[in-house]
Amino acid sequence: MFGRVISVLAVMALSACSVDTIDDTDVNQEKFYGDYRVTFEQGESQVRHFVQFRVGGSTGTTIRLTEGKLENDGNEMAVYDGDEAFLNLSGTYYHQSASAEMPNATYTYTWTRGDGQRFENVATMPLSFVVASPTTGNIVPIGRDLTISLTGDPLGANESYHVELSTDSAMGPTQVAQHTDTGTEVTISADEINRLTPGPARLRVVRTRSEPTQSGHTDAGGIIETRYEYGVIDLELEIEQPVG
Repeated sequence: MFGRVISVLAVMALSACSVDTIDDTDVNQEKFYGDYRVTFEQGESQVRHFVQFRVGGSTGTTIRLTEGKLENDGNEMAVYDGDEAFLNLSGTYYHQSASAEMPNATYTYTWTRGDGQRFENVATMPLSFVVASPTTGNIVPIGRDLTISLTGDPLGANESYHVELSTDSAMGPTQVAQHTDTGTEVTISADEINRLTPGPARLRVVRTRSEPTQSGHTDAGGIIETRYEYGVIDLELEIEQPVG
């Protein structure tokens, strides 16, 4: 999991997002952009929370709460201070993690400002699902489409399934991805699979839900994204041998 966290932060660093930090007392608190994210990792029975405030929009300077505070279901969240990081890839953010066999249906984030005003944003988790096929140990022929079949409640208007198939090679990991906003099947085309190296492969499937923030971020906006990550499915990519 640590490697995946580093890769996410690296993507943030390579994007246009600022990694600088400013105190909340030095910013108009009506202009805070809010980024709230919850991920449930079924394979690791872990819930991870990430909240980041930025000045004016999604790429602005990150904000450290010196007078205010941020709570998740009544528990104050820990701060990762970008200014104190040996390698600052993300700026300042707030985080929390806990073991759980299943996530809560919702999580409530409460931001208390220095002036005492309180704002709540509720994150609703996607419902659980099952990857019906393929299953661990299955052989995936290179040169054919791969259809991932899922079972679970229908996707909501702001939900989607995302799949990622990855392999390792001498040049490093290679991956292909696909998603759908409807239905219970996602297909990775043969052309995409042909880009991968024969051998062990890892399939990850995520159900995501995304919606705007509900309170405290009227001027700058914000996002609440929740993710239900199915456990990793180990597959084997093989080149089909000609018949006859």
